[in-house]
Amino acid sequence: MSIAKVRPSLEEIAQIGQAAFERSVRPALRPDDAGKFVAIDILSDAYAIAATSYDAISQVRNRIAEPEVFVLRTDGSPAVRMRSLR
Repeated sequence: MSIAKVRPSLEEIAQIGQAAFERSVRPALRPDDAGKFVAIDILSDAYAIAATSYDAISQVRNRIAEPEVFVLRTDGSPAVRMRSLR
């Protein structure tokens, strides 16, 4: 029998990810990290900083088997902004 894994909602991922950013990432940022992307595994607080979101996510995935990844910019703003054309 397999046990279903409960995944966090998008809102929970955002809340946990933002808290992890403030707790673990922001204090470690350096001036040369400006404009880069941060990928954070919300289950372990493992993170990577890279020039692209793809590279940051790839670095986290290389270290963590099944990460729940939250991505944002080093200034704390969203990595992607979307809007409706309506």
